[in-house]
Amino acid sequence: MISPQNCHYLLTLIFTVHSKYLGKWYEIEKLPASFEKGKCIEANYVLRPDNTVQVVNVQTYKGKIRKAEGTAITQDPREPAKLGVSFSYFTPYAPYWVLSTDYNSIALVYSCTDVLRLFHVD
Repeated sequence: MISPQNCHYLLTLIFTVHSKYLGKWYEIEKLPASFEKGKCIEANYVLRPDNTVQVVNVQTYKGKIRKAEGTAITQDPREPAKLGVSFSYFTPYAPYWVLSTDYNSIALVYSCTDVLRLFHVD
């Protein structure tokens, strides 16, 4: 979703990539996104030996299963709930901020990118 002005600063929780957060999660609700138009969206998180997280997103779109594989990293150790996720070597890390989670059944995640300090994309 494109909106005028810059991204809002939101408070995140004290978060670590805890073993309970790893594994499969199902998306219940989201803002519209051009890269995610399908249904039955799920994400699977696996901790790698280098402490990055393998991200595998799967969705059903037009009757076909589509998969995107990427990497999540903690960009600033002082703010471990603000992760960055990239699905290509050629794209920068997009924000993946964990606002709330019980590490088991629910997580509230926010992503916003400022564009030229004129508008932002949620």
